[in-house]
Amino acid sequence: MIINKYLIIFFIIFIIIIFLFFVNYLFKDKSKKIYIEKFSEENKANIITENKIKQINNLIINGSFENGKDSPNHINQNGYNKIIMKKNPGLSSYVLEQKKSEELTYYEFICRNEKNSKYNLYFWLSIDNNSNIDSLDFEKLVKIKMQNNDYKNYIPKLNYNIIQKIILSNNDVWYLIKYDFISDNNTIDKMQIYLNYSADIQYNTFYFTNISLYRVLIDAENFIYNDSLICYTDGYNYESNNTTWHDLSGNGNDLFLSNIPQIDYNKGSINIKNMKLTGFESNKISNNKFSILLCLNKNIENNIFLNDKVSDETDNNLNEINDVFEINDVFLISIPGNDRYSFEIQLIDNYLYIICGKDKYKSKNEVILYNKSLLSIQYDNGIMYINYDGINILTTNIRKIYFNNDTLIINRNKNLDYNFYSILFYNRLIDKKELDDIREYFITNKNKNFNSPDINLYHMNLNAEYTVNNEDNYLFKPYNNKLNNNENINNNFFNKIFDNQNYKVSNNYKSCSKECLNTCLSTSSDNLDDFLSCTNDCKNNIKACKDIFSEKNNIYSDKLKCPKVYKKNGKYIIYISPNSYYANKLNYSGEKSYGSNINRARYTYNANFPECPIPNELIQGFEKKYIETCPYIINELNPCYTTACGNVNWNVKNYNDLNLNKNCKKAVSNYCQINYQLDENCVCWDPKNKDDPKCIEFKRYFEDPNDYCSPSQFKIEDHPDFEKYIKKDNIPCWGCNLNM
Repeated sequence: MIINKYLIIFFIIFIIIIFLFFVNYLFKDKSKKIYIEKFSEENKANIITENKIKQINNLIINGSFENGKDSPNHINQNGYNKIIMKKNPGLSSYVLEQKKSEELTYYEFICRNEKNSKYNLYFWLSIDNNSNIDSLDFEKLVKIKMQNNDYKNYIPKLNYNIIQKIILSNNDVWYLIKYDFISDNNTIDKMQIYLNYSADIQYNTFYFTNISLYRVLIDAENFIYNDSLICYTDGYNYESNNTTWHDLSGNGNDLFLSNIPQIDYNKGSINIKNMKLTGFESNKISNNKFSILLCLNKNIENNIFLNDKVSDETDNNLNEINDVFEINDVFLISIPGNDRYSFEIQLIDNYLYIICGKDKYKSKNEVILYNKSLLSIQYDNGIMYINYDGINILTTNIRKIYFNNDTLIINRNKNLDYNFYSILFYNRLIDKKELDDIREYFITNKNKNFNSPDINLYHMNLNAEYTVNNEDNYLFKPYNNKLNNNENINNNFFNKIFDNQNYKVSNNYKSCSKECLNTCLSTSSDNLDDFLSCTNDCKNNIKACKDIFSEKNNIYSDKLKCPKVYKKNGKYIIYISPNSYYANKLNYSGEKSYGSNINRARYTYNANFPECPIPNELIQGFEKKYIETCPYIINELNPCYTTACGNVNWNVKNYNDLNLNKNCKKAVSNYCQINYQLDENCVCWDPKNKDDPKCIEFKRYFEDPNDYCSPSQFKIEDHPDFEKYIKKDNIPCWGCNLNM
């Protein structure tokens, strides 16, 4: 009875406690509110997109300080740094506030780094009391440090830009800032980013938000889906008359065609009929997880395919032939490995098959491919997934696969008549959302404008109330003339050659840079050509620069032989001399294209050949000034790309005002003699117009009669009117003298 009594008392106390909790919940003070960040439905979608981008592409996680939380990339700070709520144009209500103090002030992030890669750093910036940003030194605002393999510091060259200026409804002014830089070939896998690093920062207060870092492709800057990307070829970037389809990922995993393909530059497609593509060694692909993406379609103009359905009789005949000759099998891609090929993708009657040794797995749906489509092949530790335009058509367990050092093959029997737009290889799996985004990127031809990044969309809260300042153009850095310090650093010789060469020139670089810059700005600041010439002469006129160029540094030794640069078919070509330092270091020599964009070519050259000066051909100002006015349309032998015609302004009303030198005139004449049927600017070189008076006069400007019309150069029998020739002895003449 005593035990039951205590149990009853315990049960009553328990009921009372539950009742009190319930009463407290009903009558608690609801005036005390906890702030929770809220977004509209539209902005929620943006946040989801941004979070997705963060997971895969943004190397700085939570750089917008959502819900007042710090970024996991933040590792160190000093001085006054605090996350506060403040109205801003970014994706959250929070910003980093950084104030001037008597201490060293900085805010440090650490991020992943890959060798020889380009990075874009973005953030929103506001300054206390909307101070004038004109005097802001952008090189002091951000510092980036990496380390080489020998653990010496590498400080990359920073290019900066104000993308946009906006004014919020509370009259706060914000600037979207972009920095870009390239890591060195010898850097390790980490980089440190500092927001300010000074005991006397430039303004009393800075505000930062949406701090983001992206690794981008130098030749395809708006393709941001590049994490663990090992190969990316694109039809819009293919160079004509070349059997190499260059890899844009920066890994050098080019594909090689067995013949020159048929190209459609409007669509960015390469037709592989009667040819096969060989690629890089298959063991560069991870045998645990990988993704292969093929953007392609059938060439319906020649719509006869071995893998299309045909009559039963023909089908039976083909089956008999296939039993004897494997060459009639249609293989889309073959990856070497165990059992000769670790796996192959075969096409039979519009169905797709995975071939693994003697095992064969068939897709559940047909793969028609009449329209431009994205086919994805993904492998995850024994499971193969194949999607066709986002729809799964085959998932199956297969054997464990292994790769070797044989090269992968596409269309190994040369019997596919397909158009390929892009081919991509990843050493990771790609989830459905990213796969859909990649498909949209190619299907909507965003790759056609591969160097016009739209990444800025991920840095704007579309619901923020603001006005855009339309009076200034912020696509290029404003406020300073073309010879501001940043421009000088990009153009003068000492920064190009000796930046990051601390093991050779650490003692002299600073004094050389300072003296050369001050000298050339004071004497040649009004003219870019004079300024560039002045900086190139610093190595001869300034002692500190002479020391840098001394033989002990061996920078210009014959052994080094820096690669030459020239233009060919509109592309910047670098040529590495055989048996030179770089030929031995890189294990190849000869030509290599750096694309048609001078800035990308210069960045790449500087990263690949840090000991070499940037050639004049890659310096803004030495490039052809009037190339956009060139009237000639064929790249091959185009006179506008020659040195002789390098700075000709073709935009004149009268050809006599062209002011061409003799060699340039010869280049024009040579071009037009070959291309008169293709280029209407050369119509006067068409033989049918040879007697036209205007054409005679026009050609006379370009052609020296001594080069083309010397009688002694030709036999009289070769003259077109030779048959009309009458010997003097046969001319009847009575009472006349023909010798007069």
